[in-house]
Amino acid sequence: MGFGRAKRVVLFDTLVEKLDGPEVEGVLAHELAHWKRNHVWKRTGATALQLGVVLAAVGYLLSTEWLYELFELPEVSYAGLFVAVLFVMPLLELTAPIVNKLSLAHEREADSFAVDVMGEGEPMVGALSNLAGENLSNPFPHPWYAAFNHQHPPIPERIRLIQEEADEAAEGETTSV
Repeated sequence: MGFGRAKRVVLFDTLVEKLDGPEVEGVLAHELAHWKRNHVWKRTGATALQLGVVLAAVGYLLSTEWLYELFELPEVSYAGLFVAVLFVMPLLELTAPIVNKLSLAHEREADSFAVDVMGEGEPMVGALSNLAGENLSNPFPHPWYAAFNHQHPPIPERIRLIQEEADEAAEGETTSV
């Protein structure tokens, strides 16, 4: 990934050591999908929009008198900026599920792309299973926690969707022959 002419996909040596050849190819296909589908730019735009809302809220709060009166601060004060940020941080947290929803859609799209490119789902299923074991991630997070904190779908859900997509592709090949 990257900006401008310099584009790179980095596969760490530990990833290459832990996975077999087709699994590494599946991970690479998944990562290339992010580039092909412009996920980096879309995510950057969503984050910029989120930041714009937050900065607009901070700007509004700094221009109000009640914020300074509430905390008995001099009208033009750096402490006002600190207090405004304290008020706005919950807004940032409340908008996280919106940005995370976009990221979840991108991950599902990249998984689907990898299955299409590879012609099968097993390499991605194997890679995800190995990586989940290595990372000790919670396979079944609470939906509310996941909405606010996860940018990737849970591994069991990803595996199920990959297998469904691979099965549909196999059925399509069978009926077209």
